[in-house]
Amino acid sequence: MTGQVPSRLWQWFCQELSSVLPGWLKAALKGGAYVVPLYLSQSVTGLEKRRAKYIAPESILTKPIKIQPRPISVDLYLPEHYFLKRDIEAPAAAFKNAEQLVRLDMMRRTPFQPNDVYWTISAVTTKGPKTSTTQWLIKRSDAQQLREHLKTIGIMVRAIRIDNDQTATHIAKFQTQSDTSLQKWVNFGLVGTIAIAVLTMIMVPTFQNQHSLNSIETRITDLRAQAVQLRSNMETLRQAEQDRTALVDTVINKTIFAETLRELTIALPDDVWISDLSFQPERIVVNGTSSSSAAELVLRVANNRLFQNPRLTGPVSRTTSGEERFEMTLDLKGHR
Repeated sequence: MTGQVPSRLWQWFCQELSSVLPGWLKAALKGGAYVVPLYLSQSVTGLEKRRAKYIAPESILTKPIKIQPRPISVDLYLPEHYFLKRDIEAPAAAFKNAEQLVRLDMMRRTPFQPNDVYWTISAVTTKGPKTSTTQWLIKRSDAQQLREHLKTIGIMVRAIRIDNDQTATHIAKFQTQSDTSLQKWVNFGLVGTIAIAVLTMIMVPTFQNQHSLNSIETRITDLRAQAVQLRSNMETLRQAEQDRTALVDTVINKTIFAETLRELTIALPDDVWISDLSFQPERIVVNGTSSSSAAELVLRVANNRLFQNPRLTGPVSRTTSGEERFEMTLDLKGHR
């Protein structure tokens, strides 16, 4: 599992980088021709170039139009009705090899063999116990007929893709004729230009700012020494603050404890013996024994001016001498 994480991160980085780079630059880095998407629409009457894509009417696939003065390479995005769409459901374990599962299902449920069609699948989705995907098919003969027709009007189809389904890969990819030698030298020149520009951006500022870097390093050294001194001063101040706080707490807590102990002595009857006492500024916890009832003891302590909400916080048990052993918690007024 750990070994797959770098691979997934690298794939994510490549996808994000690919979405930022312009199409012509991606084509140059891949060493291929610049390919523009071609979409079909009923709102146009002829081939139109809009930003980084072409728009054409669906009639371009069957009727002749004006021949392009210069061939263009495109990825053809066809609407859904040009494909056979099959929804496939199976348990999630069966999708470990999704392509093999879909291929076998196609051979068993349709009259097509893998050599008869081009096909691809959408992203696998899971809803409850079922996992599903969509298979898209187009007959090889139909795809070839579309390519041959578009070729006659100067449009070279490099790949056929499905419009409105970005999760599916290309359903068919073809080799187009191009001047590979010229394209190679164009790509080489572009990559070389980019490399020279990057080196220039890196090297020139380095030489120009050497003196500034030395000054910054000297300043950093001075600031580091000042930081050490400031840290020492802060530690001294922090220790002094802690000592002052400890002194104040000691004085205040001793006064509160003395008053609390006096009031507790007054509130408890003479037949009560305290074995343990835990003191906090907001409450005290008393452990002891009583010859009388522990419940009556709680009611008696509740009448004291200093204590509130007295309660038994532990089980009441009897000693061998018949006394009741108890644990009682009392909140101090003014700290609740």
